[in-house]
Amino acid sequence: MRKNLWKRVAAAAVCLTVLVVAQAAPFQAADDSYKDEINDLNGKISALKKEQAAIQADIDKAKNDKSKKEKEKKQLQNQVYLAQQEIELLTSRIGTLEGNIAQKESEIKDKQAQIDANYEQFKQRMRAMYLNDDSTVLGVVFGADSYSDFLTRTEMLQRTSAHDKKMIDELLEAKRAIEEALAEIQANKAQVEEDKSDMSAQKANLAVKVQEVAKQEMQLADLQKEFEAQKAQKQKEEKEAQAEIQRIYAENESIGDYVGGDFQWPVTGFRTITSRFGWRFGGSDYHTGIDIAGRNSSGSAIFQQPIRAANAGKVIYASNSYTPGRGYGRYVIIDHGGGMSTLYGHQNSVYVSVGDYVAQGETIGEVGTTGWSTGPHLHFEIRKNGTAVNPANYFNI
Repeated sequence: MRKNLWKRVAAAAVCLTVLVVAQAAPFQAADDSYKDEINDLNGKISALKKEQAAIQADIDKAKNDKSKKEKEKKQLQNQVYLAQQEIELLTSRIGTLEGNIAQKESEIKDKQAQIDANYEQFKQRMRAMYLNDDSTVLGVVFGADSYSDFLTRTEMLQRTSAHDKKMIDELLEAKRAIEEALAEIQANKAQVEEDKSDMSAQKANLAVKVQEVAKQEMQLADLQKEFEAQKAQKQKEEKEAQAEIQRIYAENESIGDYVGGDFQWPVTGFRTITSRFGWRFGGSDYHTGIDIAGRNSSGSAIFQQPIRAANAGKVIYASNSYTPGRGYGRYVIIDHGGGMSTLYGHQNSVYVSVGDYVAQGETIGEVGTTGWSTGPHLHFEIRKNGTAVNPANYFNI
């Protein structure tokens, strides 16, 4: 009975001292200096985004056709450059995060090895305690020369045990902290990879836009060259085209009151305007509408894209025949009542006929380059009592 009691006392004492010999090295806090670099990169990326937004706002403020195209081209080139810089910064951020991840993985491995080693020694001591003779254990606890010495030894063992327990708790807490940091950095890395992919797509899209702007500039320049080379003839043809339109309006009374509501943009997803309403070519040609061209956000070209009725109404003109190089080519006029009408020129195909009633948004044809045109686009007009008015007064363009 007494022997078993001393065994239990000795075992308790050994449990308190199990890590005395195998103490791990004090845990060193992980190096968080990389966070300063990440914050610096984040600041630069944020600044680039603000600069890009400012450039886009500058583009949107441009009014004049030619200056708008030239400015848009230049600013788009700047955006491409900024996108490239942003990708480089994102790449640097990824490299920094990956290096920190590798460091933390190594720290976790080392700390886990320390914990495993201590635990293994704990198991070995417990096994030795169970198998060895009691004298060894009794020598530890009862080898004291006096009762005071016994108390001193017991207190020492307790304090040593408390120190070792604190040490192992710190190791475990450090391991948890590193694992949490690793999880956070891996999540950040995934986000950065996504950002990099998005920026690569943006860069490709911007490159396409630059090419498209250059192409649009060439089309407008070609149109101007053709106009200047045959100025008298083109002015004569334009007068004839306008006279034909006035004849159409004279022969077709408006259907009644205006059908109401706002006008709908005629080519969904395509917002690039290559030539605006009003005087152009140095004041020698008056453009009675706007030319819509370019590509949409997914990169699709406008050619053969569906043209949709800007509002409900009656088709009062639909032409499937045309003379190449002259006028509006294949075009449609829709009367919306109250003297309001819309015209859709240079169509590749016309899907409606005179007398048809169409709903707002209904497809009436597809974009082409028929008539006097140097590239695929939709010439779109809004007229009031037969007189062309600026579509900018009806759309946010």
